[in-house]
Amino acid sequence: MPFHPLQLKDSFSLLYAEKNRVPLILFCGLYCFLFLFIFSPHNMSSWYEGEFFGPAFVLLIFSVSGMVALLVSRFILARISKDQNLINAQYFLWFLGEVLLVAAIVTLSNVSLHSYLTFSIGEYLDTLRYSFLIIIPPYAIALLWFYTREKSLELEKLENAIKIDQKKSGLVVLNDEQNKPVMTIDPGNLLMIKSEDNYVQVFYTTGNDLKKELIRSSIKKIEPQIASYGFARTHRSYIVNYAKVILFKKNSKGYHICIDGLENQVIPVSASYLPSFSNMVPLTS
Repeated sequence: MPFHPLQLKDSFSLLYAEKNRVPLILFCGLYCFLFLFIFSPHNMSSWYEGEFFGPAFVLLIFSVSGMVALLVSRFILARISKDQNLINAQYFLWFLGEVLLVAAIVTLSNVSLHSYLTFSIGEYLDTLRYSFLIIIPPYAIALLWFYTREKSLELEKLENAIKIDQKKSGLVVLNDEQNKPVMTIDPGNLLMIKSEDNYVQVFYTTGNDLKKELIRSSIKKIEPQIASYGFARTHRSYIVNYAKVILFKKNSKGYHICIDGLENQVIPVSASYLPSFSNMVPLTS
């Protein structure tokens, strides 16, 4: 989706919830430690090989210091400033301020750990450069994950709302194997669904005309979608509208039915579905 300048004025809501803020901080801290320890940019690990606790401890302190800065920003400063009112453009500036805070606290930690260092503008600017480059990837990944999850929830709510509206309207919605709606129909016009390998054949009427529609799905997936609209399984390959049954008889080959609009088709009723089907449709005398 192309970026539009007006999006800068949209409200930024991804980090309103504390359930998002905590994973963001933890993920950034873990990512930064692993990145510094494993990839060791500018051979950073060798800088602290002579340390009493070793380079891993020093890099862990740096990562924890960054997490502390994000905690202060996300849980203290955010509440004081009521950042729920921020728009995207303002939040970008907030992020830049967070990086400045992270660099300051990491610099203080570094100076405290090493007696040969003093807090200076040069030291701070060096740390700021590393902090900015290291924090961007985990921050962006976390926000992308929150955004994807938020949009998925919105889509799920929308789909549920559509299903509720469709139920209120009395229409049947048939979904394909990917659970995408492919057909909406009045249940009174739907006669039968027949399994055809990886597809189902939908038989329905439009006015006085008989129509057929092939949907890539299984009869097992279709059954719960229409069960509450007056449809029943007669066979592992057939679901019928039992209000349309005009004949239900037994012959030498077993039980079978005929449906109004599909009089030329003899539809079997297997032994496994006979008891439940018999409770809904009486045998033709």
